[in-house]
Amino acid sequence: MSGKEVKEWFVDTVFGKLAVVSWGDPSRPPVLMVHGYMDTAATFIPLMEELPDSYYYVAFDVPGHGKSCHLPMGPSPTQTITIESVRAVVNYMAWDSFLFMGHSIGGMAGVLYNRLYPGKITRIVLLDPLLALAVYYNVTHDIQEHYRRSYYNYYDQVITNKNPRSLYPYDKAVSVIMKNRQLTRKQAEIVLSRSLEPLTGGLYRFTTQPIMKKLGCLPLRLNMLIDVLSKQPPILSLVASKQRFQTHEKEFIEQLSHVLKRERNFYHTIEGHHDVHVTNPELLAPFIADFLKKDPLVNKKAKL
Repeated sequence: MSGKEVKEWFVDTVFGKLAVVSWGDPSRPPVLMVHGYMDTAATFIPLMEELPDSYYYVAFDVPGHGKSCHLPMGPSPTQTITIESVRAVVNYMAWDSFLFMGHSIGGMAGVLYNRLYPGKITRIVLLDPLLALAVYYNVTHDIQEHYRRSYYNYYDQVITNKNPRSLYPYDKAVSVIMKNRQLTRKQAEIVLSRSLEPLTGGLYRFTTQPIMKKLGCLPLRLNMLIDVLSKQPPILSLVASKQRFQTHEKEFIEQLSHVLKRERNFYHTIEGHHDVHVTNPELLAPFIADFLKKDPLVNKKAKL
């Protein structure tokens, strides 16, 4: 059982209040963590039970998720919201340098932040990043499909939908997550610990803002993605073995995977599906711990 001290607070940003949670001693080397699509910082709780106490882990709920403020209704939200949330937390913490870990599209937030604001991230851990990279296929190959998914459907289905969010008894909400994400009841309850809002009559609703379902990716073509992934600090990619890609996406993903396997990077396939960091964190933790401890930031802190 982890002995990491847990603290929660809010950071004021241009998007409203950002819910932040930390595990561990703030004098230790910092690791900033960003969750994936329609998730919250709770997705990292299982990993906290497995990772060493020699780091200071900080995560936040992306705006429109978990305990963070909702965004105003308007134009379709994009990845810039997550990237700028990373910048807000880094500025608030006054970190000159830090380690980064992100799940799926949350990992891309760190990669893009590092390319836009270089020099602060010293190592990056990507938890099952390929599905997030596959999203960029349509940007490169089918602009009509990209527009339909990111914008047309947003304005037709999300903005114009006046129906209130669905309400669930607690057990029903848990069963929905168990089915959709292939989790046990205990795992589902952990994942939901930051994203269920209790209402009257024993009912609950998910706090995730519906507009975040259509979070648009930045318009990066394949050559731009390769450039972004190439100009990074060392990257550890932990890729789930059970992947589901369309046939036309496979060559695209293989080209990006090749970049992630270049010199200085580390790439491992882990048995499991997209939420393997929740279902089997013990399989990932040794790779993460070994990768992080080799960072100069960690060694510098150890000598102080």
